[in-house]
Amino acid sequence: MEQLTQISAAITAVDGYQEFFSSPMVPQDQKATVLAAVKGAKVHPELFEILNLMLINGRMSQVGELRAEYRQFLDESTGVLRGRVISATSLNDVSQKEIAEKMSQLLKKKIIFDYVQDEKILGGTKVEVAGMTFDDSLASHLHRMSENLNRSSI
Repeated sequence: MEQLTQISAAITAVDGYQEFFSSPMVPQDQKATVLAAVKGAKVHPELFEILNLMLINGRMSQVGELRAEYRQFLDESTGVLRGRVISATSLNDVSQKEIAEKMSQLLKKKIIFDYVQDEKILGGTKVEVAGMTFDDSLASHLHRMSENLNRSSI
């Protein structure tokens, strides 16, 4: 997975990579030369063969999608979930670990989180994992309070 991630990052970091690999105007041997440079980086032989098949079939522009699908396959086979924690300010390591442990206990799975800052939530956290959202943000609380006040004044 690490090699695929590195190759995907290296290829997608180049401006115009999709046009290069998908263009019929670029000769196949030039595309193969780029792939040969990847092989020189001591890539696992099976990964190189997959990349070569993608090149032959005109699918090199989709190497990022391959990486995402393979990561999802690995996660499913090992029982890992991926999620996102949104907070108004950056969370320290202790807070991140606490959230991960509580969510792992709740869902009974190992969860790997990406941590994102979004000042629009004002405070608190919002956790998105396995198609569910646990919203304990200040913005959410204020919105519910506003709805309750509007309902009670009718």
